[in-house]
Amino acid sequence: MQKGIEDFAKEYYRFLDSLAPLEKLQNFLNEKEFLIIKGEMIIDSLEKYENWYEETKKLFVKKEHIINSIEIKEVNEIYEAKISMDFNAELFSGDPVNIKNATINWQLIKINEYFKIKRYEINI
Repeated sequence: MQKGIEDFAKEYYRFLDSLAPLEKLQNFLNEKEFLIIKGEMIIDSLEKYENWYEETKKLFVKKEHIINSIEIKEVNEIYEAKISMDFNAELFSGDPVNIKNATINWQLIKINEYFKIKRYEINI
């Protein structure tokens, strides 16, 4: 389970950092029910996710998510993953963005042997 979730997280952020087509990222989400929270921002539909992703692509020339650690526990067939990560990026303005030890909390479920993100909370 640990390795499967670690691989899932690495692949998600690899696609996100490389500005992969939206469809590749949407494959990581539980389409029937998902919630992404970052401060006041709430994304609870594929349409809102698409809008967020398009805006994100306009902000950064390049970006890199670096996973430092992942702690996982299973509660009632929901996998809770606490991810510690660094985020390094460059804005189109040329300004750098360097965030250390951000915490990402995921709730994952398994559908047909594949993990899907049900809840995604970003704490910077």
